[in-house]
Amino acid sequence: MKLSYLGIAGVAALALAFSFPAFAATPFTVTGIVDKALTKTVVNVTATKVSTSIEDEVTVGDNTPYTVSKTTTYYKYVNKKLVKTGIGNVRMGQEVVVKGTKVGGTFKVTSLTINDRSFVITGTVSQINEGNKTITVGVKTSSYKQANLKGTDVIMTY
Repeated sequence: MKLSYLGIAGVAALALAFSFPAFAATPFTVTGIVDKALTKTVVNVTATKVSTSIEDEVTVGDNTPYTVSKTTTYYKYVNKKLVKTGIGNVRMGQEVVVKGTKVGGTFKVTSLTINDRSFVITGTVSQINEGNKTITVGVKTSSYKQANLKGTDVIMTY
């Protein structure tokens, strides 16, 4: 039986493909707080929630640099609708959700969503503690994410 050179090359290529492990891209999602000044290529986030795919490498409380690029898409909520925005709207102290892939030792971000944490509470001030810098408010209405605040006393630090 005579094998052609093309057949031998094909078998060799297939053998090489299975013998060298490729760096598989691991998808990830991390929610956290931007806590260092953003650069054009890196956003540092202290994780508050981590997807299981990378929880061995990033745990809650870790400050990790994530690589952003010109292909990263930025989003924010406007009137409870997700709209595209730019890197210029990402600020320190904001909560963000970064999604992307981990390739080798680099976390490459494909999308970054800014979660607005602002809210409005109306109510009656029942106590002011200037020593602890706290204000206690009996809540009448609230736009905060957590439900069931109406009718409770909330202590705010200033």
